[in-house]
Formats: sequence, structure tokens, C-alpha cells
Amino acid sequence: MNHSLTENIPPYKMMAIPQEEVDAMKGKIYSHRKGFRVYWPWKGETFWFYQDQFGKPFKHEFYALEFLHYLNKLGDKFDPSEWRKDTPYNFKKAIEVYLELGPGGPEWKHQKENISKRYLIPFFETEDIREIKKIHIDRFHARLKDKKLSDKSIKNIMMVLQGFLNFNREVLPKVPTFPKINPQEVEIRALTAEEQDKVFACIPEKHLPVFTFLRFTGCRPNEAGGLLRENVRLREENPFVVISTTIGPHGEIRKRTKTRSIRILPIIPEIKDALKPREATKLAFSQGGRPYSIWRLERIWNTACKKAGIKINLYNGLKHSFGCQRIEQGFNKVDLKEVFGHRDMRSVDRYAKYQIGRVGEIMRGRPCADLVQEKKEVSNYAK
Repeated sequence: MNHSLTENIPPYKMMAIPQEEVDAMKGKIYSHRKGFRVYWPWKGETFWFYQDQFGKPFKHEFYALEFLHYLNKLGDKFDPSEWRKDTPYNFKKAIEVYLELGPGGPEWKHQKENISKRYLIPFFETEDIREIKKIHIDRFHARLKDKKLSDKSIKNIMMVLQGFLNFNREVLPKVPTFPKINPQEVEIRALTAEEQDKVFACIPEKHLPVFTFLRFTGCRPNEAGGLLRENVRLREENPFVVISTTIGPHGEIRKRTKTRSIRILPIIPEIKDALKPREATKLAFSQGGRPYSIWRLERIWNTACKKAGIKINLYNGLKHSFGCQRIEQGFNKVDLKEVFGHRDMRSVDRYAKYQIGRVGEIMRGRPCADLVQEKKEVSNYAK
């Protein structure tokens, strides 16, 4: 049933909108279940509204009239895209765009999709991203804490949300501030050279070249799997490899590294044989024509660890073990940064904590050779 624009509206409410404006309004108000809805024609299109711009339902006809008055006041500024179900400002729609076009590799994209589906969309699904304020961020943070998630998990979730809002910062009045979350540092698990030998004894010989390369270079698994044959320079003098490509989870080659920079590593005797061509493929490492994706490397590694009676994942067992072993052998953080290709020294700071032998000598009050040498250098410099 079509209501007149002034029917059953309390007189004191009607005074808020001049009668002449009410009479000139475009659009209509209809009853709807326990409330009202607004009909709004716009350039050949029809729009139905059941709540105002703040999400408040029209429980009284006056609220519907106020909103209709608001629409008429907008005039040519009315933007249909803001009111359609697929509006680009709707959180669920906007985050779909972010997941498709936002930064990050396939692994991080997969993690963002899981976080969005499990945590972000259930909380913000119907929100207009332009209306998200600090209070919404704080409430969401409190909700995550109520779920008893670890600080590390909460930080990852909040990082995805912050990245999403920064991606849309051009349409936001202001990107809200986020709470600081400082999770406990995760312990690095590492193997000694002897423990690595036990695992390597259980790796099939046909797979040893790629694992040997990982063991003596400190490369990431996806860098070894994506190493191109053309980037292996097996020349007589100063042979080297160029780390500039990686491999995706499904075997696709990506022409970038995690730090988006290339590294030049010398071919030392320990890896020279592993880099000799074995198959006619563009990759330095393959077996049976198949590339070594991350998942494949992990399966081979986990099987070998199980046989050796050692429980440690691929990344810790090779890359982190490389870092801890070299620190324990006396190499410093600058040396590690050079080999790993990290941009920030903080990325290798954690390995310094594993100088067990050096720290033990300090605890016992017995200067080790390195400390004595440092004192001599300081003394000579002072002179």
C-alpha cells in the first residue's frame, strides 16, 4: 500500500522538514513488514532502501521520510554504485578485489584468503569500508583475543586487515590506527652438521643434488627449486650462480625473489657436482622432468627425517640450521646477511642468540679466542 508522505507522522516530527519540501520530494514510501521501505527512481533505474545510510532500519515512517529527504538533497551527487549490493565499498566485495590484485606471492595470498574467510568477512561483511573507524578495529581486536588466539596469529590477522585498508586508502577518509602487537619471538630449531648427515643418509640419491645445494648455500627452498640452468655459470675461474627466480607451490617459475633482489653466490667445491646438468630442462634441479616445488621438497625431507628419527621441518633443518651453524663457527651477522641476501640486519639478529659456545665461555668467565682478538683490536684502535 502506498502511503502519503505525511500520513501518520507526528506533528512535532513533521516540523523538522518544511512542508513545501515534502510536497516536492521525488520517490515514495511503502509499508514493509514491521517497518517501511523507500522507493527511489534514478535515471531509469529503481532502488529500494530498507535502512538509512547508517544502517538504521525504517521502523517508523518518519525515519523513511528523513532518508527520502536526504536522497532528494543529494541531487546529482547520488551515486548508485554506493547502494547496489555489489558496491565496491562493501567490505566483502572490496576484499575480493584486494585478494585478487593486492601485493604478495601465492603462498601469502593463500594465507590472506584463509584469514579473510575465517575472521575478516564474518566480522566486517556488511560494513562500508569508508565507515571503518578505530573503534571497529579495537572491537575486532578484542574479538580475536576472546577466541584465545596466540599473539602471533592475531598479529598476522591484523596485518592482513591493515594491508587491505592501506590498499583502499585513496577512498578512505583516513586509515584508522591499529594496536601494537608484540608476540613472543619464535624459537629457531636447528640441526648440527652431524644431525644433518643422518637425515641426508635417508634421502634418495636422485634427490641429493638439490638438498646439498640448500645445505651449503642457505637458500630458501623456492629459490633452489626455481634456479634456472642459465643462471649456473660453471666456468673454470670463479664459477657462480645467480639467485633471481623462485618456484611457486605448483611448479610455476616466478621471476623474482622474496626480497626482489638478485644474489650472486660462488660455486664452492661442496656444491659443484650437485650443479652439473643431469636432465635437459631449463631448471638446474629436476628429477624425471618434474621440478622441485616446495611441497615436493617438504615431502622428501619429512620422509627422510622420519627414517632418521629426527623431527624438524625443511626450513629449520636447512636454512635456519645453516645460519645457526655459521654463527657458532664464528662468522658474524654481516657475513650471514651477505649470503642470505636480507635487506635488514634484524632478519639475521636472531641467529646471534645461538652462539652457544661463545656465550658459555662468557658465563664461565673464560675469554674465548674471538673475545681476546676483539680486545686486541679495540686496544690497537685506541692507540
